[in-house]
Amino acid sequence: MLWGANPLVTNLHLWPFVQQARERGAYVVTIDPLRTDTAARSDEHVAPLPGTDAALALGLMRHVRDAGAADEAWLAAHTTGWPELRARLDDWPVERAAAECGLPAGTIRRLGERIATTRPAAVRVGLGLQRHHGAGQAIRAICALPLVTGDFRYPGGGALVTTSGHHRVDNGPVIRPAGMPAPPARSLNMSRLAAVLTGEADPPVTSLVVFNANPAATAPDQARLLTGLGRADLFTVVLEQRWTDTCDYADVVLPATMQPEHLDLQTSYGHHYTTLNLPVTRAPGEALPNTEIFRRIAAALGIDHPAFRDSDEDLARQLLADAPITYEELRERTYARLTGVPVGSAPYAEGGFPTPDGRARLHDPALAALGVDPLPGYTPPAEAADPELARRFPLTLLTPANRYLMNSTFASLPWHTRRAGPPLVHLHADDAAARGLADGDAVRVHNDRGAFLAAVAVDEATRPGCAFTYKAYWARRSPGRSTVNAVTGVRDTDLGEAPTFHDCRVEVEPVPAELLTAEPPLDEVAEPVAAG
Repeated sequence: MLWGANPLVTNLHLWPFVQQARERGAYVVTIDPLRTDTAARSDEHVAPLPGTDAALALGLMRHVRDAGAADEAWLAAHTTGWPELRARLDDWPVERAAAECGLPAGTIRRLGERIATTRPAAVRVGLGLQRHHGAGQAIRAICALPLVTGDFRYPGGGALVTTSGHHRVDNGPVIRPAGMPAPPARSLNMSRLAAVLTGEADPPVTSLVVFNANPAATAPDQARLLTGLGRADLFTVVLEQRWTDTCDYADVVLPATMQPEHLDLQTSYGHHYTTLNLPVTRAPGEALPNTEIFRRIAAALGIDHPAFRDSDEDLARQLLADAPITYEELRERTYARLTGVPVGSAPYAEGGFPTPDGRARLHDPALAALGVDPLPGYTPPAEAADPELARRFPLTLLTPANRYLMNSTFASLPWHTRRAGPPLVHLHADDAAARGLADGDAVRVHNDRGAFLAAVAVDEATRPGCAFTYKAYWARRSPGRSTVNAVTGVRDTDLGEAPTFHDCRVEVEPVPAELLTAEPPLDEVAEPVAAG
């Protein structure tokens, strides 16, 4: 099951393994509100209403339980809370789950029966699931499903969200070295930057350094964010390779190196390999690695600590101190499998989960202190499930990744932007007809937070009541100089404080076609930016 995952666009190195599994008889199901490229190439596509994934998972677990397919012995040996979850499933008959998800009950029963009778079964959970209000409970419920079936017993079974927690690289001492002569910095949530810069932070943020990010294009509530970035009392420094939307709001822009120009150590959240990235060319002009820029800022501020005299190679050696490979070996090989998960193994077959007692927690009392249900449950989406908001803004808007833009990194490069095409909003034919819209019409997509302009694409990729547009466009290169984040809101998920980009209601209305003719794109800065 590829649940909220579109590996053909966002996790391409996984797809050959999916194909190999199919050749050996695996049945591939994609669960996604959109008919993505991956869904179109799967054996089955299940399209629940956006944000209802937890309800679907609970309904599937109910069917598995009623079918007598729960692995009672394994659950008793390696989990905590199965009796409580078993009782909760009384409240989740398939019919209730189907009603919440907008699916036929037969679809859930058939999938539930397949899960109940197929060993091993595996779930690849996509990262888009993190981005609606009930995301925390949704991912808990989805991961609980293969616990109930005991699929973690088997190589190839269980659930995978990311591999990042398996990489044996301890970054704690490097990130927070002992004896730093300064108080710890406060932590502010980047996805709340619009609120942070317009009154939420106390005391106010008066200096901002932006690196490896382009928040003016990628953060929610764009209009409010740009108001915050434009504050006269905010001093902003941007470390960049190209002139982005965020650079327009900077007091100082410092040129940063690109990947072939600096040394770096990279783990992964999608595979098992740690890579030593070695520079292959000298950086042009005054471009510097982020690390060196921060070392120089520390020196200018008079902060004296041995960590600020560590070179990038020193940092890499420290990160590898407890890894089963030396810096010299990694330099020779450039990459190594460092997760400690052998190929073909089932690492949790006998428990050993990353909890104090090694048992998977289907019931976790510690969550109650966070205001979260200790058991997996269903937290409805905030906007998508709001009937009053639905009357004013009847479309739920999703913002998936574009295969050519890689978040906002490549959104100013001609090769990528030509292939990505201009901003489009995809509508089901029923929703387009209800608004008198045809393919290619110019529209304004709006809600109470703001609006952006796009052309209509009428297709079957969405279900009625849903729309989607690709993320990552830059405002300075878009019609009307705004992007989809003009309509997304600042709201945290129920667990984990993630953003809720996919929990957004909008309306779409026609506008004159000439409004889609954007102002000529602003050129890259003609002169090199001086580092000083």
